[in-house]
Amino acid sequence: MVAIGISEFTYAYAFLHEQQLIWQNELLITPFLPSLSDEALLGFDAALATTATCFFYQFKKSRYIVRAHPRRLARNPQPYPTPFYRILLHRKRNYSQHFRLKEWSQLFPCTFYVAPEMNDNTTFYQAARRGELWMNSRFIFLNLCQETFTENDPEQHFIEFKEGEEQPLICSEHGFKIEKSLLGKNLKEFYLGQKRQPIDELAANLFGQTEAIITKHWGNEIVKKLGIDTYFERIQKTETKKILQFTSNILSTYLGIIPVFVGNRERKDFDANTNQTSIVDMVIVKN
Repeated sequence: MVAIGISEFTYAYAFLHEQQLIWQNELLITPFLPSLSDEALLGFDAALATTATCFFYQFKKSRYIVRAHPRRLARNPQPYPTPFYRILLHRKRNYSQHFRLKEWSQLFPCTFYVAPEMNDNTTFYQAARRGELWMNSRFIFLNLCQETFTENDPEQHFIEFKEGEEQPLICSEHGFKIEKSLLGKNLKEFYLGQKRQPIDELAANLFGQTEAIITKHWGNEIVKKLGIDTYFERIQKTETKKILQFTSNILSTYLGIIPVFVGNRERKDFDANTNQTSIVDMVIVKN
């Protein structure tokens, strides 16, 4: 078993910073990191898209398995052979986080576990220098997980994936297929293919769904303690950036996910024939 010697936070920060930089001329990608002031963000979310879609990432640290335990080889159906990557599902408070993320993913299908598809530090740092962490990462769709365990299951469960193969396994005593994962090399195409909506509508919907899931699982007392129920009394409803940061902080703390907004810049075009200025969305796709 081999694990790259970086933390989940290091991987997440490097990945998100890379996303914000590498496609800045094609798409506006805005990661909202939790619990950071505007000054500390240093332009990380300096601009918002006018229309956007939202991705939710929970970052995992993968292990590279080069020799399988005999019990794994005895499973039926037989998993794919070594080497492969494995990520552990959190057992803290049982598997409540996993199932709440699945519940969230029914509302927002672009909710992923994200893990490195790299097996040593050298590969990681080389990919980071080239701006290619995204190409060396695996994205597991939460809404397509077909687990057979329950929230209170005492066993350790995990997800395994083999390099270059889209279909991973969610495992315990047996391997169970997940319908689909996203290879890093296809991330850009996936970004471009998502339907977008006005950012203010997206922010309002995201806030409402966050309030609903916190109320359902943590109760009205926590909602009041966090100030969710009176939030709009303290700010202007048009302050989209503040709404998104507040919502992102809650989602990071309670669900362990970081929202990433992918959208379009706005460009003003002047029409000399009509002497009018029109607003158009701009996406530049490089070949």
